[in-house]
Amino acid sequence: MKTFIFIFLTLFISACEEPKQATVIEQVVEEIRQDAIAEVNGEVILKPELEQMAVNMFGEYQASIMDEASRQKLLESMVSTLALAQVSLNQLSEEQRSIIENKTKRYRENLLVSEYVRANATPEPVTESMIAEYYSKNLSQYGQENVRKYQLITSQQALAVDQRNAFLKLFAEIKSEPSLAAMNRKFITSGFQTTYQSGLTGAGLQAQKLLQVINTQTPGKLSEIHYIDGTPFIVMVDEIIQKKAKPLSQVRNSIRKTLAMSQLREAVKTLSESVRQQASVTIHEQQGN
Repeated sequence: MKTFIFIFLTLFISACEEPKQATVIEQVVEEIRQDAIAEVNGEVILKPELEQMAVNMFGEYQASIMDEASRQKLLESMVSTLALAQVSLNQLSEEQRSIIENKTKRYRENLLVSEYVRANATPEPVTESMIAEYYSKNLSQYGQENVRKYQLITSQQALAVDQRNAFLKLFAEIKSEPSLAAMNRKFITSGFQTTYQSGLTGAGLQAQKLLQVINTQTPGKLSEIHYIDGTPFIVMVDEIIQKKAKPLSQVRNSIRKTLAMSQLREAVKTLSESVRQQASVTIHEQQGN
């Protein structure tokens, strides 16, 4: 008898609760209906979605001052996009749908991670001493480099074997000339089509072999004859000039941003390791490996 009474009371209470549950559901549906500002083939677009889209596209301030006409244009765009998405979904194969679902899952995870990092990561502040140390260790990034001032004699064309022998013989005779410009004039008067030029390394010098010879040549010493595809060239390096880096005052903000990003990566790494240690993780063996 007691069991019967208990079952009866349970059913009676449940029957009383059902109208309350129905009322709550109706309230939720009504709230959603009030937020619905458009419907495309039964799928609704909610007012918060429009507001978020405005913020995403124009920023919070511009979104807050948008007039009704602009909001209507944005809503029309969202309607068109949703209609296209629905048509696309109906035409996709199961495999294609699965690929999109996986991408959507990854995108959602990235959003969640971004929010968690924003709320919980505490990167170390960038100090002036950190900026100064980074600057001193990376001067080459800010323009400091050693450049070589050079002179160059080169033939305008490759030489045949007999021409090469004559060129070598003449070079031995005139290599004591006071300058490469004077040496070049001797080559020209002897019938060779040579050119003379001077410059600095790094200023558009493309030939790798030529650059290699210049960079290894002792300053003040005339090189031997070298060849690029049969074309001879002679080099003299006058001096090595050290170009100064941009002053710290000009690059401080750039360095601060670089270091801030590095500090954030370290904070995220630490946060990730902490969360991973607290998680229950099982990695299953992949078939076929």
